[in-house]
Amino acid sequence: MQAETDARCRALTELRPVSAEEYRTIGRTCVANDAWHAAYASEASAPFLAAYQRDAIQAYTTTRLH
Repeated sequence: MQAETDARCRALTELRPVSAEEYRTIGRTCVANDAWHAAYASEASAPFLAAYQRDAIQAYTTTRLH
């Protein structure tokens, strides 16, 4: 999951620099924003996916972006 999270972060930073805090906010938005959460949780087999994505971004920013 960290490799995928890294790829997403790199793709985002190709558009513009993104701080660790901004990327953490994106992770929190996966859960907090109703539309984003619904998109992640719409698959009945993966209702936990939004929280998993948030946690992966949190771990990534802690270990790689400081």
